[in-house]
Amino acid sequence: MKKETFDSILKNVLELCHVKKEEFFTKSKRMDLVQPRHLLYYVCSLEGIRLGYIKKYMAEYGYEVHHSTIIHGIKNAETNDDKHFNAMVKKIQSKTKI
Repeated sequence: MKKETFDSILKNVLELCHVKKEEFFTKSKRMDLVQPRHLLYYVCSLEGIRLGYIKKYMAEYGYEVHHSTIIHGIKNAETNDDKHFNAMVKKIQSKTKI
């Protein structure tokens, strides 16, 4: 069930952020790729997916990520007061109901 939720969130993040899956899972630190990853981590945490599962699912797509990187992304998202970002979070959550 968690994997289906993760995949649904991922699909919605990629669509909303206009990012290709192949680019999303590269080690690039470009802001247009980092912010969608942070968005993914944050929405996953809101949906009750634990850090270990997020790390595992990212690895299944070939993206090895450290626990601390996920925590950093979630904290960045929590302190983001951009209205557009918050609207994206709500939109992803509404589309992700499984």
